[in-house]
Amino acid sequence: ISSGLTLFWTINLNETMGEFYKLILYLLIYWLAAVHLKPNDVTKLVTFLLILGSMIALVGILSFLFIEPVRITSLFNNPNPFGIYLAMLSLMGFGLFIRKSPTRFLPLALVLITDVLILTGSRGSLISFVLSFPVIFLNLPKDKLKNEIKKLGILFLLVGISVYIISIAAPLMQDTGWELNKINNLVLRDSSWGSTSVEGRLSFWLVAWNMIKERPLTGFGLGTYHLAYNTFRNNDHYWSMFAHNHYLQLWAEAGIFALIGFSTFFLVFIIRSFNYRNTADKPENYFGIFAAILAFLLHLAVDFTWNMPPVTLLFWTLLGCQMALLSSGASAAQNTKWVKLFKYAAVTLALFLFFGSLQQMAGFKCAKIAVMQENNGQIQMAASWYERACKVFPWRAEYYSRYADLLYQQWHDGGQREILKKAIELKGKAISLSPYDYFNYQVLGKILWQEKIDGAEYYLQKAVTKAGFTPEPYNDLGYFYLANNKPEAAVAVFETGISKIPFAWKNAPGEKQREKIKMVEETMGIGLSQAYQELLNRNLILRKMDN
Repeated sequence: ISSGLTLFWTINLNETMGEFYKLILYLLIYWLAAVHLKPNDVTKLVTFLLILGSMIALVGILSFLFIEPVRITSLFNNPNPFGIYLAMLSLMGFGLFIRKSPTRFLPLALVLITDVLILTGSRGSLISFVLSFPVIFLNLPKDKLKNEIKKLGILFLLVGISVYIISIAAPLMQDTGWELNKINNLVLRDSSWGSTSVEGRLSFWLVAWNMIKERPLTGFGLGTYHLAYNTFRNNDHYWSMFAHNHYLQLWAEAGIFALIGFSTFFLVFIIRSFNYRNTADKPENYFGIFAAILAFLLHLAVDFTWNMPPVTLLFWTLLGCQMALLSSGASAAQNTKWVKLFKYAAVTLALFLFFGSLQQMAGFKCAKIAVMQENNGQIQMAASWYERACKVFPWRAEYYSRYADLLYQQWHDGGQREILKKAIELKGKAISLSPYDYFNYQVLGKILWQEKIDGAEYYLQKAVTKAGFTPEPYNDLGYFYLANNKPEAAVAVFETGISKIPFAWKNAPGEKQREKIKMVEETMGIGLSQAYQELLNRNLILRKMDN
């Protein structure tokens, strides 16, 4: 509810709606698992997840051995969320291993999954795994504990040996030479407080804290951390889509009440789960799932796991499974007086998710057709499709922005004055929908400047304040000051923009972007020399006048 309320004051309604739809999906999956699964169903699901995880881990090992011996990502796009995904599966498997007569498959799967967990090099995942591991021993009889620890010792010995063999075999199989310190390079890397990993996270957390101080009660809207980042950034070279601490990010995005609700929900769950150890009925997979859930919650404090839907979907599924085990399956849930209300709420949320997603998809399809028309040179047709996209889904700033760009192009191709006016209005609408995005400020400022309309300086300055270390807005504002005979202001802007270049270069996502940054740097350098020349000429004129 607290997260949903941010729809009314978010700084980007499109981003918040997308994140809210995902949250509804997670809750629906949790509800389905908690209410409709029985203990036998949970056992089957856990077995399936371990088989699936083993296959994904095997893909990672094969890529490590035969393609490149780097931190394993397998089918994921980042090793850190992949690491906690494997940690959750490993803990579930170990929980079964010490409470159930293991099949031949289970030890092999555990060795495979834990090997790849180590080779992801995700230190946060490994720490979360280690801290959660003791939970699997809860309620285990003392006479059985010693024997199970011995079995686990043998299994971990196999994990250590196999990881070592894999790490030294990979370079040999790829003819890159013998590397004994491969594991150290993958996992430990630079673990000092001054390392990029640690220093970067501290910077991301500080940005979140800066946002919290601005709006502690309401937040800026779900999914908006990356949009507000530059406005609340520190004076360093870091930038991130996510805060790498979901608790801080949730507070910054949805406010203190959302954080309290989130924390209370899981605190109650943990208390109930610990109390369950004293009851008579103890499903064999209970404590392994509990450990996996704790590992995920711990990992949220140091990484962006929540924002990776494949991992978060697994978490909510396991949370539902755990609640199903707590309540002995569907029968207990169906006897509660609240079950009808929950069902109505679930249906309502499902319909909201379905129709909301359908609306987003329809708008996206219209925009996709517009792009195709634009690529074919059909500017007027493309503009009409962007107009449809704005009508179908009127909360996405990008649709208004592109529509405005095409109208402005039509104006330059000989269109009427009303087209220019409409283009400016649409750019203003895009800014109102996403007021922390520098790009639309920059473009609108350039349009007003070129058309000699008041307000250009305001929008160009706004673009600079919201651009962080992106150099293009500094370039535009600097040349605006040059054109308006303000060389002192131009020098200040150009010098600041040039000082941001190393940060922009370091964070550039690819070679094309680096080339673009290089061109902007050269342009700003030329502008700076022109500004200095203007100041020099002015001083010479003043001297002559004095003489």
